[in-house]
Amino acid sequence: MRYIFPLLTVFFISVQSVCAQSFEAEVSAGLTASQVSGDNLAGFNKAGFVGGAGVGFPVGERWMLKSEVFFVQKGSRSTEKDPIFFKWSIAYLEIPLLMSFRLNERFFIDGGLAADLLVSSRVDYGAGWQKTNSAMYALNPVWILGLGYKLSDKIAFKARHSYSLTRTNPAQNHYNNTVAVYLSLMLK
Repeated sequence: MRYIFPLLTVFFISVQSVCAQSFEAEVSAGLTASQVSGDNLAGFNKAGFVGGAGVGFPVGERWMLKSEVFFVQKGSRSTEKDPIFFKWSIAYLEIPLLMSFRLNERFFIDGGLAADLLVSSRVDYGAGWQKTNSAMYALNPVWILGLGYKLSDKIAFKARHSYSLTRTNPAQNHYNNTVAVYLSLMLK
């Protein structure tokens, strides 16, 4: 685990030196709507924040390899229709590796895999928040599929769906299911 950061640093420096004149950097911010599949509460009722930065390298006329780092809030919450009161707030550092395909001058699709690294987890059954980090896996792999629309040369609107490939905790069959909508500002 301690070798991951140095290896990633060497990788990004190598890729940047090869593609120094042909990369795109961006910063993004927006909202998430999520649910936890398997918690017996239906609906994307938990709102949250998503924000981060990414870099993309062209690998063809219409293809781009993208790497990003995002802070993502996920979780679940009951509604007045549910028989219980429940809130579950989960925060991750999401590190996706994506392929992006430009459909035309404005529309593009993204798809790939990400590592969700647990930042925090807490639940509220009506008596206040309780930390649950120790009950969660520290790493949750997810798949990602998204659609983007370039509003201008510098700003894009993106919508993305992600879903856990494995359980989020060892005790129950819970899977994160998240939709994110956000704006991205292209820096170069």
